[in-house]
Amino acid sequence: MTDSQLLARALSGDREALERLCRDTWPKLYSFVYWQVQSRDEAEDIVQETYCRLLAAAPQLDPRNGEVAGLLRTIAANLARDGWRRKAVRGPLIPLDAAMETPALDEAQRSAERLAVRAALAELPEGQRRVIELRLLEGYSVRETAAMVGKSEVAVRSLQYRGLQRMAELLADSGDRGRRLP
Repeated sequence: MTDSQLLARALSGDREALERLCRDTWPKLYSFVYWQVQSRDEAEDIVQETYCRLLAAAPQLDPRNGEVAGLLRTIAANLARDGWRRKAVRGPLIPLDAAMETPALDEAQRSAERLAVRAALAELPEGQRRVIELRLLEGYSVRETAAMVGKSEVAVRSLQYRGLQRMAELLADSGDRGRRLP
């Protein structure tokens, strides 16, 4: 049974279909969200909210139109972006006691690393960046990515490889610059 068929049955009240849909789509959706937010708790919250939003939108959905995995990724990406916007506006709330502990420093380092990865990704040529975004951030297969960018699967693999190599170089360079600072 396809995800679209499972969604149609779930929207009609079939609890088993809903459970199977969640079980079948959870791993890829969780990986997609986790890569964006780099926090297990936040990723789990976003994935759970994604399924809630999917069901809340039930009256407007025609599950036969479109890919369920793509719809889930779109909802999840929007939720992650909303979270980033809230954090950007108010900033992270860290109690003074917690700010003096190592976990806050670890989180600061992870945040700096995420920023470095995003900066390196932005430095890539458009083709490499697009392939990496589709493959690693959005979770598309090589075949799906090739169809989206209008290239062969071999070309997609090559762009991904070269892009990751270049990102590794950029990240190594930025790490060296950071160590040279006083």
